[in-house]
Amino acid sequence: TAVPEPASMIALGAGLLALARRRRSK
Repeated sequence: TAVPEPASMIALGAGLLALARRRRSK
């Protein structure tokens, strides 16, 4: 499948958000 699965997109988005939040917090 050329388009990423919704689950993968959600997981990726959550990971990126968590990282950004952690970096901002610090």
